[in-house]
Amino acid sequence: MESISLTSIGAESPEALKQEFLRNELARNHETHGAYLRAIQHLFRGQMPEGSAVVIPDSQPVTATPSSRNSIWEQADLLELCGGSVSRILGSDYSAIDALPVRCRTPLPPFMFVSRVTKMTARADRLEPCEIEWEYDFPEDAFYANHQAVPWIIPLESVHTTTLLLCVIRCDVMFGGNSRFRILGCDTTFSECNFKTGDRLTGNLKIRSFVRIQDRLLISADYRGLNNGNPAFHSQLQFCLIPANEANPSPASKRRIKARTQEKKPQGTNSKPRPISSKRSFSRGEIASLKQGDLAACFGLVSERPRPGALSAPQMSMIDEVMRVEPEGGADGLGEILVEKEIDASHWVFPLHFKNDPVLPGVLYCEGCAQVLKFYAYFCGLHRPFADFDFVCLPNESTKTRFLGEVRPKRGPLRYSVSITSYTEGTEAALRANAEVVWENRTVCTIENLTLRLIPRGPTAPRRDESAAFSRSHRDELTTASRELTMPSRELTTPSPEQLGSPGFKKAFGTRYAYMAGSMANGIASEELVIAMGQRGFLSSFGAAGLPVERIREAIGRIQAALPQGPYLSNIIYNPTDPASEMACVQLYLETGVQAIEASAYVELSSALVYYRLAGLGEDDTGRPIAKNRIVAKVSRVEVARRFLEPAAKRIVQGLVEQGLISEKQALLAEQLPVADAITVEADSAGHTDNQALVCAFPLIRRAVEEARRKYGHLIYVGAGGGIGTADAAAAAFLLGADYVVTGSVNQSCVESDASVLVKEMLSKAGMGDVAMAPAGDMFEMGAKVQVLRKGTLFSVRAQKLYDLYTRYSSLEAIPAPEKDQLEQQILAKPIAQVWEETRTFFSKRNPTRLEKAEQDPKLKMALVFRWYLGLSSDWAKTGREDRKQDFQIWCGPAMGAFNDWVKGSYLEHPGNRRIADVAHHIMSGAAHCYRLGLERLLAPEAPEEAKYSIARTEDTTTTEATTSGVAQ
Repeated sequence: MESISLTSIGAESPEALKQEFLRNELARNHETHGAYLRAIQHLFRGQMPEGSAVVIPDSQPVTATPSSRNSIWEQADLLELCGGSVSRILGSDYSAIDALPVRCRTPLPPFMFVSRVTKMTARADRLEPCEIEWEYDFPEDAFYANHQAVPWIIPLESVHTTTLLLCVIRCDVMFGGNSRFRILGCDTTFSECNFKTGDRLTGNLKIRSFVRIQDRLLISADYRGLNNGNPAFHSQLQFCLIPANEANPSPASKRRIKARTQEKKPQGTNSKPRPISSKRSFSRGEIASLKQGDLAACFGLVSERPRPGALSAPQMSMIDEVMRVEPEGGADGLGEILVEKEIDASHWVFPLHFKNDPVLPGVLYCEGCAQVLKFYAYFCGLHRPFADFDFVCLPNESTKTRFLGEVRPKRGPLRYSVSITSYTEGTEAALRANAEVVWENRTVCTIENLTLRLIPRGPTAPRRDESAAFSRSHRDELTTASRELTMPSRELTTPSPEQLGSPGFKKAFGTRYAYMAGSMANGIASEELVIAMGQRGFLSSFGAAGLPVERIREAIGRIQAALPQGPYLSNIIYNPTDPASEMACVQLYLETGVQAIEASAYVELSSALVYYRLAGLGEDDTGRPIAKNRIVAKVSRVEVARRFLEPAAKRIVQGLVEQGLISEKQALLAEQLPVADAITVEADSAGHTDNQALVCAFPLIRRAVEEARRKYGHLIYVGAGGGIGTADAAAAAFLLGADYVVTGSVNQSCVESDASVLVKEMLSKAGMGDVAMAPAGDMFEMGAKVQVLRKGTLFSVRAQKLYDLYTRYSSLEAIPAPEKDQLEQQILAKPIAQVWEETRTFFSKRNPTRLEKAEQDPKLKMALVFRWYLGLSSDWAKTGREDRKQDFQIWCGPAMGAFNDWVKGSYLEHPGNRRIADVAHHIMSGAAHCYRLGLERLLAPEAPEEAKYSIARTEDTTTTEATTSGVAQ
């Protein structure tokens, strides 16, 4: 698809901007100057001499090392800039800004509507025209979305990226560290205003000019927005930096909202409002009913059918009570509405907008006025011709907004006065209005030509990530007709890796990509691996299974220090033979604040796992449970998946109550909460596996997940793991409907894994068939098995021999002498008595109770002796003991061989070059490319050879030279 460039706007003279701005503001708002207008007047009381300029030392443009192909700053950088240390991103020259409690910064998440910055031309200490370009991916489960529709205020709020330019320029330092950034006004025209979740906003803001007088600064800018590459809107804006004391509200005026008494203008429409209700005011309870879609309860008409989400998403509600509605009121006789919203100091947005400088965002004033228009549309029955519909702005009409004051954290009513200027009924139903927003008897905002129209909501059209990336097939039932590909081949574009998978999953776990590196036990999935992945926006799980608690504590400390905001997981493994160690692990996670874990090898839910889920459980305003701790469960069978998709068993929950670990209230909330937030369907994987076929297991478990979503109203994501070692495999998983993919075997061969050099070399030479199943050490007596590398080791054969002996004989003493000799010489490599002594020493410290049972039970004693070999075999592999190479237990699935074949001939063929984030990058980039080729094949018998994905170093990959003497550790 041909890209659309963002048009540049030249700078205008400061004097012309000054005169135009003051003329417009003073003419329009002479009765309601407020604190902001007085501040603007101060800006221009002094006259700048003709030709004078602010003298600023010259400097070089600020540069940042790109962390991805198309971005300068990504999410982690932006979070640091808005909530952390500027100098960490921009360098030591900016350390003075870090000392300022209040400075130019974007709002904090989730009110920071920018995913990445792709262009920035500002220079330090230079007040000159500059620009910034950025992207924002609207999440599928965005808190502000209503029926997938994104309010028009969200892309406008994204313009706070202006503060990033001011930060780079060092305006905070230039103006003495005592200034506040505020928006004064904007004139916005939408060419199309139908933003949906899953869409991508591309924003470009050009500062045309700065006007500086003493400690004040006026900024004029152009902002253009694209929606999925198509022009969406154009806005001309004015910002300012003013001293802190002038940003404070002025004393309240005696002004009151009252109906306008101007002479009525000629009516511009052919219809007059025809209300469906005789009411002229609506209580909080009635408006609450309307918010829930209960029009019958609100308007007193039993014939009105429910309209869920009638006004907005719950968190975006900005009206509480309609004080008066006059269908013939207002200057044009088309209606006037007076509405209130109770603002409280605890409103969720204040801590986010801005840090240490809380003010109510101006866009929420606009959203409140838009919700008043929606109410009036229902009041007049404009919704009745539509089965389902969305509210949007009228295209190609300019809306002028002026901000004249601000709302600080304080309890009080925010009042809206909205006067209808144009009214149209029928299938072209639309409203136009002027609005005024008042706080503490002072006008804080005026809006001219606020527009609203109703459009039919038909079948959901393919969005950006469906038509050019991935169809969310798991959201379609079997009866849904498949979409036809109607676009010609030449218009297909390769999606970016970030588009793959579920935006909701990425938001929930704080990642850039829908990709996870699964845990490998005994710390093979090391903290270095987890940190390297997290720093590049990938999720990874620390391999805590098999490690003592203190070693896990040490790893968590390192990970949290490097990734204070995540993303990361830590693993917990089912341990029915030693539940105390499982509980100790859970208690450590709760103590250290690990809020997301990966649960592996569970057949039944344990008390420890349920305790982790329910610890800290709370509820929202509607009484629904809010879990503090998240669980990603790896399963391979649908019956196990269902245990995680249902609330925990009452007997387990009651046991936790009796132990005093959770409260009675939490136990009640637990009845509504599924145990897992995400289910990884584990197919033919390394380690514990049932060798399931992904194409069979995934759809079955996915349907179970969908059933649980509908039953409990809880977002549960479903991922695919096992066999994911190539781009094609990842693409296939996404096509099956995976919200995310999980890799395992390939991670072990990477530089950052804690496997030995020798093991990495062995893995790099494995083929798809070089694997075998062997008895599992952690669940030996139960007959559980793990998948391991067969090539170059005899572990699978020897481990199976141990299990055969265990099932055939009742004790070590019952084993015949010839077999006992073979056992001691070929497998254990030492006398059984010596092995038992070492085992006794280990369990006397680790689990004395189990040792006591073993000394009384010959069968258990034999199992523990055999476990000695099974446990140490993985340690020998991890440490690379050459003399025990034949006994290496190396967890490995067929994905390893597929990966080796895929990277043959590329720089990743050598294990010393296999950086974990590079591998993840190529799998995801290649998967996006493979999907494009899949679409091509629908239109052509065969994709051209030159279109195949090539594994090569790019600016997205780590520079790693191949070693000549061995494999990097």
